[in-house]
Amino acid sequence: MAAAPEYRRRVKELCTGRRVGLEGGLLEEVNSTYLLQPLQHTAVPKYLSADIFFNDFADAKEGDGFYVAKDSASLRGLNATIGERVVHCVTDSGCSIVAMSDATCNALGIAFDPTKRIGLQSANGRTDWSLGLAKDVPFRFGKVLAFLQAHIVDSPAYDVLIGRPFKVLTQANVQNFALGDQHMTLTNPNTHKTITFPTIPREPPRFRKEEGRERRD
Repeated sequence: MAAAPEYRRRVKELCTGRRVGLEGGLLEEVNSTYLLQPLQHTAVPKYLSADIFFNDFADAKEGDGFYVAKDSASLRGLNATIGERVVHCVTDSGCSIVAMSDATCNALGIAFDPTKRIGLQSANGRTDWSLGLAKDVPFRFGKVLAFLQAHIVDSPAYDVLIGRPFKVLTQANVQNFALGDQHMTLTNPNTHKTITFPTIPREPPRFRKEEGRERRD
């Protein structure tokens, strides 16, 4: 307003009260006129109805640049070398342990401590117990060697399930892509070497308990 003295003068006249003369010499106070008036209170809803959102995008179709998530996405896995055998490992960030089927444990000849048992709770609330704990099992992923503590489980739907302990130890960094592909970067905790490779779709178990040997398709 310093650059517009005429505008400032007019604003001052409008905002400043003044006395005006009336007949009989009386004076009347004239109320000031303000440029800014308080807005009337308007209630704002705490949330918007979902119908409003869907109405806005009712005409959206595939190919219009409008994307939604699939109703499900399959788990991914990695192939690890344990000893001289290749074992498919299902990755699951929501799992707090590393688990191995008893059939896989038997096929690889891995010893475990049967006194180190833990309760396992499935997604449907069912609780079961592990068979024991195999300590410092060497999992090799390329040039990354990770020694993991594997809980032995009776007849699960996988050979090995690697959860949070594996990802914490290897500082795993996962990158997902829109088409469903996934890359994982691992760091060797002892040599600090890193490797990035694509994960693969989950595979059915390769080891069968009843046969005591590796399944070959």
